[in-house]
Amino acid sequence: TVSYEINDDNFRESGGNFVAQIKIRKIVAKIWVDDIELKVGTASPPPAPLPVPSNINFQVSLRGGLNFVHVPLADPSIKAIADVYHKIGDGLQMIIFYDQTVSDNFESYYEPFNGPEDPVNIAIKPYTGLIVVMSSSVNKTVIFTGQPFSNNQVQLFKGKEGLNLIGLPVNDPRVTKFSQLASLSQNIIGVAGQGINTGQVKGWPGVDLAIQGGQSVLVFVSQDTTLTLSGEPWSGSQVLAAPSLADTDSSWQSPGLADLRDFLDNWRDEFVFGQKPNKTKLLANYPNPFNPETWIPFELSGSSRVSISIFDLAGRLIKKFDLGYLSAGQYLDRNKAVYWDGRSEAGEKLPVAYMFIN
Repeated sequence: TVSYEINDDNFRESGGNFVAQIKIRKIVAKIWVDDIELKVGTASPPPAPLPVPSNINFQVSLRGGLNFVHVPLADPSIKAIADVYHKIGDGLQMIIFYDQTVSDNFESYYEPFNGPEDPVNIAIKPYTGLIVVMSSSVNKTVIFTGQPFSNNQVQLFKGKEGLNLIGLPVNDPRVTKFSQLASLSQNIIGVAGQGINTGQVKGWPGVDLAIQGGQSVLVFVSQDTTLTLSGEPWSGSQVLAAPSLADTDSSWQSPGLADLRDFLDNWRDEFVFGQKPNKTKLLANYPNPFNPETWIPFELSGSSRVSISIFDLAGRLIKKFDLGYLSAGQYLDRNKAVYWDGRSEAGEKLPVAYMFIN
């Protein structure tokens, strides 16, 4: 038994076969055996190199105000939030995203306050959704260029409230509107986003808007979920209209994180959990009795400007909270109810007493 290594130095191609020319010197009945030719397999032509796919362009039009945006291609110039910021350039106020893994909250990126080394400059994943806030007078087009994403999975996290801001990495024919996205998993309990034509932010259940390329959506889930999508890469263009939100005031044209949070909280209460109140009412503060702090919950049946005043038994004003313009919804937990530290308008700690809330 003889073992012999076949390598580049001792084989040749002959008549469509790979032939190894090997020398075996072995005495068999005092006869030398030399130069045995072994056929070691059928040759096939080397595979042709795979064609390099041409880059795909996708055009997104940005208008003044909120723009729900997703980078729909593996653009080599886009690695993190700061890259998107620089690509958009003039007229950009800030980029808002939802940090699913660290803060479990909305975060914003804007320079020079933030920079490439800032922790909020997170990596852009194939499903990372963004909210781009443009100056009210700016209209511009941004072109993303690249290859289709190789990973078409979307990770959704329950976190503390189940909120995710995502984009779809491929054009899955099963998903053309909010309700179809929700149908991919029983864990999806709500989808919200921006109407392409109106720019209004709406949600399902409630309103079933279309989902298109270059657009991000908000998804509420009841537990951690992985979606696997399939389809063609996004290509072409998408126009994202400027916001025209119902039940909001002009401050929505340049919203802060608090404005966005209020809208989402109230949409979730109304559409996802079906908790839009039928009547505006003030509820009992908790704890009660309290020392020194308490929370004052309330419900709004419609959007309104809200203030809460606290009086002593003689009717003297002790403390007043001007809450501004609020959307309809329930303001019940400690994140949304009014917090009072038990001090007067002058900051003085008050003695134990009965008080009235209006």
